[in-house]
Amino acid sequence: MALMSLVDLSQADMDLLKSTAIQALNMAVIEHRHLTVYGNIPEVLMSVGASFVTLLKEGQLRGCIGTLDAYRPIIEDIAGNSYSAAMQDPRFPAVVVDELDELELSLSVLSTPQELNIESETQLQRSIRPGIDGVILQEGMSLSLIHI
Repeated sequence: MALMSLVDLSQADMDLLKSTAIQALNMAVIEHRHLTVYGNIPEVLMSVGASFVTLLKEGQLRGCIGTLDAYRPIIEDIAGNSYSAAMQDPRFPAVVVDELDELELSLSVLSTPQELNIESETQLQRSIRPGIDGVILQEGMSLSLIHI
């Protein structure tokens, strides 16, 4: 079992990530292309990180794609996962243009996983911060992230 937390970013950084995600969604749905990120990007958003992008429509899940392993800059991960949440979530058809104005967007930037050696349910409950932490469960080759 591993524990991940949400990364604490400034409001300006989160605003830039949200703007990037919206641009990536629009480009994905309207032009069927991936957004290329460039410009004066803050250093923290150019650091390698992992993220999840969740789309909701009328309060219901409409798409959610993310990465657990950090392998590209955070801002590029958000842009790529925005495209994938809209166009490649296997649980839903691709988002269409008429839906864009109805979507709510949620972004999560994850910390590096920290392995937990838990011996009891009580110890687990004391180790996790609701609304901040998520738990990665692994069974064989299958991984699941549970946001608490």
